[in-house]
Amino acid sequence: MVYRVKLNSSSTNCNYLYLVCNSIRCNDSVLFKTINRKVLDTILGFSAGVMIAAAFWSLISPSIELSSELGYISWLLPAVGFIVGGLFVLISDKFLDKALKNKDSNGRLFM
Repeated sequence: MVYRVKLNSSSTNCNYLYLVCNSIRCNDSVLFKTINRKVLDTILGFSAGVMIAAAFWSLISPSIELSSELGYISWLLPAVGFIVGGLFVLISDKFLDKALKNKDSNGRLFM
């Protein structure tokens, strides 16, 4: 069974804004040797906000609707997915920190 989720144009606009902010950030590192810290914080904060909005409208909101259509508690499955994703990021961060500390002199990783 295939479920189709209708994406609205606001998620597409958020993705375009994210692309523009990332492009500005990439270009300023090429064009300028230094950048004002406040400008950098503004660009990174705006990009993070756009990414959070895009994640909500493209992933979390449709999953809430789909959960309620399937007869589950509407917030339960998206919340479990959100928590599992966060745990995956934390565990992989810890694992990569340990793996990168255990490099030998040739740059090979010891697991």
